[in-house]
Amino acid sequence: SATAYRIELVCDSALPEYPLLIVVRQQREIISWQLPYITTDRSYTSAGRTLCPQSLNSTDNIDILIEISTASKSSLNYTILGFVVEKFQLKTDVKQENLVSPSHPMFFAYRFPDDVNSVVVKFFSKSRVCSVVSVQDSSCPVFDLARNIEYSGMFQTMTTQAAITVQRRYYGEWFFVVVLVRASDSVCLGDVIQQTAVLPANNNGTTNPKIERFKSINIIINPALDNIGYLKGMMSLIIVFVIFYIITFGWLIGEWFWDKRLRSRSDQHGQDDELVSSPLNSPYEHNEPTVYGTVSNRSVTNIDSIPGASRTNIPPNSNSSRTSPNPISSRTNTLNGDNYRSVLVMPTRNRIDSDSSSVDTSDMDLLLDADLEKRVYRTKSSVTVADLSRKNPKHLSRKYSLYHWNLVPISVFYVLPVVQLVTKYQTVFNTSGDQDLCYFNFLCAHPAGVLTAFNNIWSNVPYVLLGILFLIIVNRRDQQNRLASDQYSLIIQAHSCGVPKHFGLFYTIGIALVMEGILSACYHTCPNTSNFQFDVAFMYIIGVIGMLKLYQTRHPDINANAYASYTCIAGMIALSVIGVLWHNIWFYVIFATFHILLTLYLTAQVYHMGTVKFDIGIFQRAWYICRSDCCTRPRYMDRLILLTMASLINFSLALYSLIQQPSDFGTYFVAIIILNLLLYASFYIIMKIRYREDIRPITVVLIIFDMCCWAAAIYAFVGWSSNWQDSPAVSREANTECMLFEFYDRHDIWHCLSAVSLFIAFVIVLIIDDGLDKTPRHLIAVF
Repeated sequence: SATAYRIELVCDSALPEYPLLIVVRQQREIISWQLPYITTDRSYTSAGRTLCPQSLNSTDNIDILIEISTASKSSLNYTILGFVVEKFQLKTDVKQENLVSPSHPMFFAYRFPDDVNSVVVKFFSKSRVCSVVSVQDSSCPVFDLARNIEYSGMFQTMTTQAAITVQRRYYGEWFFVVVLVRASDSVCLGDVIQQTAVLPANNNGTTNPKIERFKSINIIINPALDNIGYLKGMMSLIIVFVIFYIITFGWLIGEWFWDKRLRSRSDQHGQDDELVSSPLNSPYEHNEPTVYGTVSNRSVTNIDSIPGASRTNIPPNSNSSRTSPNPISSRTNTLNGDNYRSVLVMPTRNRIDSDSSSVDTSDMDLLLDADLEKRVYRTKSSVTVADLSRKNPKHLSRKYSLYHWNLVPISVFYVLPVVQLVTKYQTVFNTSGDQDLCYFNFLCAHPAGVLTAFNNIWSNVPYVLLGILFLIIVNRRDQQNRLASDQYSLIIQAHSCGVPKHFGLFYTIGIALVMEGILSACYHTCPNTSNFQFDVAFMYIIGVIGMLKLYQTRHPDINANAYASYTCIAGMIALSVIGVLWHNIWFYVIFATFHILLTLYLTAQVYHMGTVKFDIGIFQRAWYICRSDCCTRPRYMDRLILLTMASLINFSLALYSLIQQPSDFGTYFVAIIILNLLLYASFYIIMKIRYREDIRPITVVLIIFDMCCWAAAIYAFVGWSSNWQDSPAVSREANTECMLFEFYDRHDIWHCLSAVSLFIAFVIVLIIDDGLDKTPRHLIAVF
């Protein structure tokens, strides 16, 4: 075993002007110190140093030359003690307690077992006195003073715990473990004011500089995860998400066979052009306005069930509406860029005798122009999807495809400098040995190659895998929709049933999920205050695009364009950076005000279905509406109640930010975006239930499963294992052991669960309206 000697010197009478000097010479090292040992705010009358072993594998006697001198004119009494250090060699899995101070640094030796190539050196203490721990190679001299400990090996500042992973390939068979106490706590706490909380104090609460800063530190060395453990942790994740692929492909194949069977059955019975009406319990069955200002008194919605009634498509320039002998109810729709009127010819008990055909119906104003003015038909008492899907579908598809085509170059330009920057961070981290540069969970950081915490990077793979899988699902749906549009012979069946099918935003969400995984992996290469925005930038995109997609489903004609949306997202990222770097009371006052005003505006837009115009007169119009309509019953009561609840939640968040002023503004801002996405999704589902729309069983199962995933993900997220808002030493106080397969920590589990939650949530958005595919759009509510 390795042997080391230690020299202790005590002198109570030496003065700072005439210190007692000691020099110790060995074969390959010279060390020196003086008494009193002076630090920034106190002096010590005793000091000791451990001499570097000249040979760790030899027990031969060595020569040590000690020289003591002083310039004092008076005699100085001192005590010198030399002894062999007990338990100098640390043992695997054996805890060892050591007492250190600024004047009494210590170091120990450790030898790798033959079957171990990597170990984790862990340090624990009940005291928050600032200390520094270091791992150095087994060469002399050993850097064990505050002024030089950073010159060799790896080091960390420490309050209550720290951990350093050591690999044999970098340090050989032996290495030294060094511990010392800093003279001040400001290095660890990052705030001098907090220093009094950990320094020894007098009875009156003031700091006593004569009391030495001793700290008891426990050291334990455990073998790190071996290659089998790495393989187990990595493959377990891959297997779980391969199951997702198997289930999805099985679903898609089954869906393909089912569609093929239906097509063959339809070909046999000649039912390609059959138009299936909506369920009789539609909330619009009794009050669907056919012409603005009129309400038909139908008792049923199926055209074929009305004796003598028929539906036909009349070209836009046809005059048949003027020559029909019976009163008619007509609706003008935009289909493939051409205006067709789906005319319902109703059998009537002619109030006009059959011999009165001389009456000229062209003199009657049927208010057909009201069906062409969007400010009129969008403000009807019962707006339907047909009213908000009048634009050319091909034009809208091109408009929404700009989202994902713009996101691709945005991602490339964003990712390339990010990769360059984090690669430089990792290089500096490895070469300098300063492990305070990056905020890892060092108790569960598994290195691989040049990467310090490979598990934090690998746990982002689910974002990439599920993002690609979502793109595959969307592409399959897109192809199905195009095939159906090409095969159906009647334009009305291809384009006027179900909610409009636009997949541009879904492609954008899939790409954003992939990019979130890549950028989160880049951030976790070296997480710190300088690159936090890499982890959240695409979370903003996912949240905003998700809300836009929900809104677009029933408002395809009035959704925001790609350029405006990405400009808003850029503003959100800029706001997040400002909030992290310069957050103060004035920032939160401005942010809370902006949050409240934006909430009011978006609530009004959703309630009034996009008819609110944002200009200089918006406040005057809002005041007029409040003054004139404050006592009237709201037109959309159910929608108002749900939107009011969502607005109150946002107002509470704004008030919370104003009162608490959260230090981690970036995370707080992401929480607001994701929470609003979930609120809007809940609003959408509740409104579907309210209007008795068909929700298929598979959708219900996915909703329940997704709620469970979100609950587990949030639970994993709130348990911090590091926090770059604090100093590195304070951040390590939250470090935790691995929780899953001895490979993943709590934040890794958050990565996996949040990826699954987002994936399932957007699959739900993709399929939630499948039950309306055969329902005419003029019977589908807008909310």
